[in-house]
Amino acid sequence: MALPVTSFFAAAFIIMALVLIMRAVGGRKKFNVSVGDGGHEDLARLMRAHANFVETVPFVLIGMALMELNGAANWWLAIIGGVFLVARISHAIGMSYRYPAIPFRFVGMATTMGIFILVAATLLYQSLFG
Repeated sequence: MALPVTSFFAAAFIIMALVLIMRAVGGRKKFNVSVGDGGHEDLARLMRAHANFVETVPFVLIGMALMELNGAANWWLAIIGGVFLVARISHAIGMSYRYPAIPFRFVGMATTMGIFILVAATLLYQSLFG
């Protein structure tokens, strides 16, 4: 069975991961650091922006794929995927720069937690009543 909505968002998140990887690599070159952050806060921020992305995105993509396989409406998946994409972009901006970007980080993380709850609730509903 095809998963067109999840596939679309997987592609978008893969592109975003590539951007975050390249930013971290650029930071490593700028500060001449091969392993760790070398005590450079700006490099640590770039690394954490990428790491937090990797720590959250797979859960939602797996959840979306299961929701899609369980018959969730494409519009519901599109809303979840779109809001989550904006949340991850916001968080990456907030993590990557110092003040005044901090509100982006907060909004991104709060929205990410909300999406986690929505995906979990939808999967629980589908498994119990679907």
